[in-house]
Amino acid sequence: MSSDFTVPDAVTAPMLAVDVDGIVRGANAAFVSASAGTLDRVLGKPLASLCDAHWPGLDASLRQLSEALRNRAPLDGLKLQLCDGNGAAWPVSLSARPLGHATWLTLLDRREALRAERLDELLRMAQQFGRLGVYERDPRTMEGRWDYHMHRFWGLSVEDRAPDFSEAQTYVVPEDRAGMGERFLGSMKQ
Repeated sequence: MSSDFTVPDAVTAPMLAVDVDGIVRGANAAFVSASAGTLDRVLGKPLASLCDAHWPGLDASLRQLSEALRNRAPLDGLKLQLCDGNGAAWPVSLSARPLGHATWLTLLDRREALRAERLDELLRMAQQFGRLGVYERDPRTMEGRWDYHMHRFWGLSVEDRAPDFSEAQTYVVPEDRAGMGERFLGSMKQ
């Protein structure tokens, strides 16, 4: 087998070396570790057999990858969902680079990014339901930032800047406004 298929273990990103037909001919230690698998499970197998067969975007992504392999063309940001050695979904973003007879596939693990997106979605839903907004003010510059919900509560466009502190006070009911400046200044000293 050509040394083109030898993926160095010094590369810390999960990588596979595939031939023009998408058969896995090499993998590095980072791939084995990230996939919770073994080299025996992947070498000599079609990349398609490592994919989650139930993932809705599978056919389109495999067609795009196959075309890049046939044309020996680079490819970036291809979304794909593999199955790890335990059968769990492993969403990745894939880059492909031809190298000699091989094409090296670099995999960016998207599990954490997808979890963060889901948590952000849940936070937005909770804010919407609870009518909660988030604001912050940089104590050095006094520049404020409001999230989408704060703008919506006060009927302002999201493109509008967050109001300065004295303007923001006008949005607070008078009985809560008393002492607000002192409390704000006190909070910056902590």
